[in-house]
Amino acid sequence: MKKNDFGNRMKEYENAYRLSLPRRLPVIIRIDGAHFHTFTRGMTKPFDEKLIFALWETCKYLAYNIMGCKLVYHQSDEISLLLTNYDKLTTQSWFENNLQKMGICITKQQYNKGEAVRSKWDVDHETPIFSQNRDYINQYVYLDKDV
Repeated sequence: MKKNDFGNRMKEYENAYRLSLPRRLPVIIRIDGAHFHTFTRGMTKPFDEKLIFALWETCKYLAYNIMGCKLVYHQSDEISLLLTNYDKLTTQSWFENNLQKMGICITKQQYNKGEAVRSKWDVDHETPIFSQNRDYINQYVYLDKDV
């Protein structure tokens, strides 16, 4: 068996479960903190300056490092990002909209930047990634401001 045959077979196994979002549609990534009631125990209520700083610095870092990021904001224990890939016909999607790669990379980037600004904080989170039509995006951003 040649190396190429083996490598190709391994890629086939990987690709069997690879999921991608549709192209040329907005992508929303929500990084939603889990168990924040436990995590924030002992912090200044209602707004802890260190926590707000950590979230804000993480938002800036993600916006700068994620291709196609047009909007990022945080509210409560959640960071939301809006990615677009339709600025031009030649615009590429971040990781070709591959959900596995996007999920792993966003988690790694969020953790690495968060670790740098929050010292030893350890936060669990979930990260849903989905796409919607362009009309929905206006509603999503508007409704999220009211929460």
